[in-house]
Amino acid sequence: MVQITGSAKMALLSFRYHEGPVELKETREWIARFSLPRAGQRIARLKEDAQTTTESARMARNQEVQKRLKALDIQASQIADTRPVSWCQFSPNSEVLATASWSGLCKLWSVPDCKELLTLRGGHQYNVGCVAFNPLATISLSPSSSVNLASCSQV
Repeated sequence: MVQITGSAKMALLSFRYHEGPVELKETREWIARFSLPRAGQRIARLKEDAQTTTESARMARNQEVQKRLKALDIQASQIADTRPVSWCQFSPNSEVLATASWSGLCKLWSVPDCKELLTLRGGHQYNVGCVAFNPLATISLSPSSSVNLASCSQV
């Protein structure tokens, strides 16, 4: 059994439970009725697979999946940045794509020809975790235009 002491215990004790509306409870019950049988079926399939598939076949399948994922990462990163892209979002008018990357840069790209319009530097020292357009944004690249884009870092 794990003993909880110090600040962790204080945090747990200070937690307050507030009962939500009936609709929230009904929604959570619906999600459970929907998800739990499927989870049980998935677990049964995995157990059967573990009994019928050899270890070497499982390892080969896992290696193939990893190989495909690595190829996808390299392909996507080479297009938008030198480091992996952590987020992208289209502008409200779908004419510009904003990307955020682990290099700390945000970039704007024209759609559909994928030409780099602007690189936003200096706002982040570390990985950029997300970039989002103002829903009412009108894209203008002039320095005097209003704020259309926000980004946040992952520390």
